[in-house]
Amino acid sequence: MAADCLPADPTMPSLAQLWSAPLPNALLDWGAQPGLGALRIERIRYRQGQRAVITYAAHEGTDAPTWLTAFVHAGKSARRRFRRLNETSGHVRYLDEFDALVQRFPLDQHLPQLQSMVKTLPDSLLESLDPRHAGGYALKPARYRPGFGATLRVIADGREDAFVKLYRPGTVSPYAAHQRRLADALRQLCNIDAPTPRRVDTGSDALLLDRVRGMALDELLATRQLTTREIDAVVAGLQRIHRTVTLPVTTTRYGDTLLSRVHRTATLLAWALPEMRAVLDRVTRGIAARQTTIAVPSHCDLKADHVFLDADGSLGLVDLDSFALADPLYDPATLVVRLVAMPWRTAEGLRNARDAAGRLLAMWQSTASGDLPRWGGNLAAAALKVAQYHVQHQTPDWRAAASQLIANAAHCLAAPDAPIPGINLTTREELP
Repeated sequence: MAADCLPADPTMPSLAQLWSAPLPNALLDWGAQPGLGALRIERIRYRQGQRAVITYAAHEGTDAPTWLTAFVHAGKSARRRFRRLNETSGHVRYLDEFDALVQRFPLDQHLPQLQSMVKTLPDSLLESLDPRHAGGYALKPARYRPGFGATLRVIADGREDAFVKLYRPGTVSPYAAHQRRLADALRQLCNIDAPTPRRVDTGSDALLLDRVRGMALDELLATRQLTTREIDAVVAGLQRIHRTVTLPVTTTRYGDTLLSRVHRTATLLAWALPEMRAVLDRVTRGIAARQTTIAVPSHCDLKADHVFLDADGSLGLVDLDSFALADPLYDPATLVVRLVAMPWRTAEGLRNARDAAGRLLAMWQSTASGDLPRWGGNLAAAALKVAQYHVQHQTPDWRAAASQLIANAAHCLAAPDAPIPGINLTTREELP
């Protein structure tokens, strides 16, 4: 087995081929059909001894991606599942040599509306689009989580006009109601823009959402550094959220959920990187010891493409599904670690992200309350989360990247005033 391969699982022996390079010919031959480009692993969801879901992304030129998803279960149950599907569209195959069920986007066993939605929107949603562009819309897949949901961009005149989120059957209505309450509250109480539901279609479990004003942080950082005014807007906006205790939340107590997620993340990382098991044990104990009873409304999933800045200096936030009560230091810790340790397409983007992360953290630490141990615990939790990203998405040099983030998480717990726990995404050296 190559040094950068994930460990084998004797209960699912085919995984060693399905998540290793080169990918199996049976998979590549299907992925090479017209309309798909070269396959690469986009995400792995794995529970040892139980099941694995491997999503492969296929890009054709610069067009939106499409996906193949392989499902493997312990106990050789994929063939039985395939027979129960009675699927004849050609979007699902059973690969006997791997005992794997493979489905091709847009077919999804748990999102039956997806096949039709990628072609055209239901009438109720079409009625909510700008009539000046009637018939002039294009739908492009933006994000897809097999079995959970999908996001489609609505493009008009070459620009993103809105987006559509698809949910499992019967789940859209409560989410839409909460999203509207939260978006209205953020706008009225915190002066922060958020996606507002324009229309709900319960027949297709689809939600049409307005686009947030401005540009996403990752788009801005790709070309330039953030201004002082923009740094101030991000810090001040998030602090307004943390002070507004009446904001509706999705989860009332994120701290307990965070600890369970940290343990699940550490379990996955210890399996993928057994040589880091002892360090991971110390890190998880350290994070648990630094948990606090302080809990305020928080985004809980901040990253560069979830934060928007408008020309007038106003702040916008998207993807509010995880909005919850949490330690007010969790949001800034998550954002700054992701800025320096997530993959960037260009060296300029990485330099600008490092600069922004350092300035954001310096301003937070000078204006926000919180002792150093709490900063260390939140930075360590964020570092493990990004380490998990590198493993699940099989990024280049994922093993070195994840190992360094785990080591840096331990360093943050020991010296919480240390630099942000990041990595040099070109040379994999620790940040100075």
